[in-house]
Amino acid sequence: MKQVERVSKTKQAHKYDLWFRDQVAIALIDANSSNATWVNSEDLRARMKERAEIRKLNN
Repeated sequence: MKQVERVSKTKQAHKYDLWFRDQVAIALIDANSSNATWVNSEDLRARMKERAEIRKLNN
């Protein structure tokens, strides 16, 4: 791999790392909000199953 390609990939990785850390920070702020809504795993699975069934019917 050429040095230019390595530098480009390093910059891309750094940008992605910054973006990812920003997303985690936002998620933590949202999760700590008094307005946060939590969904248990059983309810989430049921919702996802319903959505999948609806998608099957619509396709």
